[in-house]
Amino acid sequence: MEFFVTDPLPIVAGTIGGQRALFVVDTLSDEIVLDRDFARKAGVLGVGGANEGVLPELTLGRLTVRNIPIHLGQAMQIGTLKPEGAIGLQFLMHYDFTLDYRRSRLVFRRAGGVLGGQQALLAGDRYLLLNGMINGKDRTFIGIGSSLKGVTLAVSDLAGDQFASGLAELSAGPLKLVKPALDPKAFPAGLDGSFGVPVGFVLGHSALRNRVVRLEPRSMKLAID
Repeated sequence: MEFFVTDPLPIVAGTIGGQRALFVVDTLSDEIVLDRDFARKAGVLGVGGANEGVLPELTLGRLTVRNIPIHLGQAMQIGTLKPEGAIGLQFLMHYDFTLDYRRSRLVFRRAGGVLGGQQALLAGDRYLLLNGMINGKDRTFIGIGSSLKGVTLAVSDLAGDQFASGLAELSAGPLKLVKPALDPKAFPAGLDGSFGVPVGFVLGHSALRNRVVRLEPRSMKLAID
C-alpha cells in the first residue's frame, strides 16, 4: 500500500468500521494504538472501560484483519496531520514486511520467505535491534525507530557521554552514517540496560528516509538497503 505521506513520518490510510483512519508506522510501539475518541465513534470499546480493546476489523490496502488486540490512547498532532492511530511492531511482525521509503509504500508478504539480511533481535515486545559498529571497531546494538520524527540517530545517555564531541561513523550492515547528528532526547526511556545488552543508538526517520527496510520475522533476518 502507498504511504499517505512519507514525511514527517510514514503514515498509511486504512478503514475501521467503514471509516477512514490514518496510522503512523511505528517500530517502537507494540500493538496497534487507536485514538480513544475515534474508537468511540467507530464503535470500538475498551475491555471494561480500560485502555485495552479488540478491533473487530481493520483494512489496510488489500489486507483485512479481524479481532485485533489494540491499545486505546490519544492521537498526537504530526505536522499538519492528526493520525487516528499507530501500527506497532507486533502487528507488523505477523508478516514479512517492508518499509520502502524510496517508493513510499508499506508491503506485507506471507512470513517464512528467504531474506539475505543480517540477524536481528527483538527486545521486549517493541524494540527491533541490529548489531552495529562504532568507528569501525566497537560493537553496539542499534534500534530501528521509524516514529522518531526529525531524528537521524538517537543516542543513549551512556553512549552520549562518550561521544559528546561527535561520532565519526556508525554502521549496521550496508547502512553507514558519517558524522551523524546525535539526539539524546529522542532515545526511548529504559531501552539502554533494560534487556541485558548495550543499546547505544536508535536509527530515526531521517536515517531511514530514502532506504528500504525489510524484516522476515520467522528467521529474524533484517535488510536495510
